[in-house]
Amino acid sequence: MLDRAPTVYKVLPTVDAEILATGLLEHGPLVGEDRRPPAVVLVPGFSGTNARRAVRSVAEGLRWHASVLMVETRGHGRSTGSCTFGDREVFDVDAAVGEARRLGYERVVTVGWSMGAAAVLRHAALARMGEAVYGHRLRHVPDAAVAVSATSRWFVRDTAPLRRILWMAESPIGRRVARVAFGVRIPSVPWPADPAEYPPAPVELVGRIEPIPLLIVHGELDGYFSVEHPRARRRRPVGQAVARARFRARGGGRRTRTRRPDWEISPSSPGPPSRGPPPRLLRAQRR
Repeated sequence: MLDRAPTVYKVLPTVDAEILATGLLEHGPLVGEDRRPPAVVLVPGFSGTNARRAVRSVAEGLRWHASVLMVETRGHGRSTGSCTFGDREVFDVDAAVGEARRLGYERVVTVGWSMGAAAVLRHAALARMGEAVYGHRLRHVPDAAVAVSATSRWFVRDTAPLRRILWMAESPIGRRVARVAFGVRIPSVPWPADPAEYPPAPVELVGRIEPIPLLIVHGELDGYFSVEHPRARRRRPVGQAVARARFRARGGGRRTRTRRPDWEISPSSPGPPSRGPPPRLLRAQRR
């Protein structure tokens, strides 16, 4: 018997003084289940809020296996602040991981897609290294990280959806559209004018995540980021002694069900694609 607890909503402060809206979906223990399940910190993409049906659908699916802490990142929905496209969102991920630890979860996995995936990748690397970010230290290292449809670098304009998002960020009318249509608040100066001040991109940090297990998921027909992005992250790490895999959704984009690994890398098996049983089907949602 599975006893489902109701969603618990609360606010969560970050180290840089933002207030995040969160929702906790607790995993009901099965009869005879002794070990407490892990917690998943769910970080959605650019237009994701806890009220969106797609976000709730992913959270409810994961709830069968873990408790899920949904996070509205800064500048989204009921959270304070402005969207920084995966830069300062590392503080949001850190606060959520810390909250899961405070609630007593020994195992915490961060899961993000699109913009949220960039934040998850960057947080795992920066928290593990223990370096200060904008004068603050990330204190809560996850036990594993999952990045779905993540970019490898900043300011990508390869596809029409990405050009629309950058139009929203770079024009006054675009920022108004983002606020009204998606509930996303973007600052008038969304990123530094000097390229030397840009934060490290995910491809620059992915090699520093070791020994945290990292799973990369990407659809081959993803409408936002091409498969060159996960390939770039695959080439970047050198000597990363953890199992990493990219799952290609054959013939589909962000709404396609992921079926089996397209290839796997691990210290013991760096070669041919895995042909084992397919993993549990996961519904890949849009932003």
